[in-house]
Amino acid sequence: MKSFRYIAILLGMAALLAGCVSTEIVNAPEREISFSVGSYAPATKAVAVTEFTSFRSRAFLHAEGIGYTQHFFGEGGETISLQSAGLNNEWNPSHPYYWPKSSRSYINFVSWYDAKDTTPSTLSETALAWNNYTVLPTDNLLWADEAWRFNDNVNPATYGTVSGVSQGIPTLFHHALAQVRFQGKIKSGCDSRGTLRWEVRVKNMNLAAVYNTGSIALTNEDPGTASTTNEWTVTGGNWTPSGNAATIEMIGSTAQQITTTATDLLAMQSVLPQAVTSDMVLSFDWEIRTYRGSAETPFTTEVLSFSRSLLDIAPVVSDWTMGHRITYTLEFDPSTDTIVFSPALNTWNEADAGVVVE
Repeated sequence: MKSFRYIAILLGMAALLAGCVSTEIVNAPEREISFSVGSYAPATKAVAVTEFTSFRSRAFLHAEGIGYTQHFFGEGGETISLQSAGLNNEWNPSHPYYWPKSSRSYINFVSWYDAKDTTPSTLSETALAWNNYTVLPTDNLLWADEAWRFNDNVNPATYGTVSGVSQGIPTLFHHALAQVRFQGKIKSGCDSRGTLRWEVRVKNMNLAAVYNTGSIALTNEDPGTASTTNEWTVTGGNWTPSGNAATIEMIGSTAQQITTTATDLLAMQSVLPQAVTSDMVLSFDWEIRTYRGSAETPFTTEVLSFSRSLLDIAPVVSDWTMGHRITYTLEFDPSTDTIVFSPALNTWNEADAGVVVE
């Protein structure tokens, strides 16, 4: 499953800015490039752009009579920013751009978003890559399907399964990272007779052998058809981890109490997409305090240690996949000293849960 975003790029015919090819600027009416949000609905759920208010785009101009490709937005590309809210959002570059005059000229668009505002290591019409990219918990990285051979507005626009884009160029974003969260809860706070009640606390929790640096390379090719989008192909199908695997620290030596309502032991954070291996060991201590009735002092306190491979306890999730959010819910049963693991594998927008019992 993939998570998608569409941005409709509305382009007009007009004179090129200073420094562009003179054959493209003859008697062109002014029709400024603007950007408006389109929509795409996988299944029945609408998707809106809510994760960012700007993205980067590089435009490659193939001008009639010119034997080389020109950077229409400049070699550094352009920042496209959200200008308004509501149903008719407008996204605009830093200054006006216009369509080339000639109908035989066309522009290819490569767009991406990075919360760190970095530029891909490789960026061309046919290659896109991020090398030795280190993922921080708050990171968000997306790339868009390349828009090929556009030279005018398309109105009305129909692009395969795309709907809600009345005109312009659809820019379909895909999440490049995964996200992971760990939650904890207790099965019950008291026994069936109500004569015993329990408190559970968790401490010293961590997950070992997680890579946070890696590289990814993508390729694209000209479909040879005007006004077409083409998805990037990921070389090898996934990121390639590099460097040393590290430990994700969740809870330190100060114990965190959990209740019958699931609470975060590790809040949702971005991670490098990677295979879940047997080296990823989840470790923690959990303390059970047992009370009689309304007594304020426990009559027993027990500390249990847990350390097992994440792949062993939740084999249904064998990969942290791009564009997915994985929530591991640990349900502690103090009456039997057991733990039930229920991992849910979701896209960024829609849930598709699976359940695993230890």
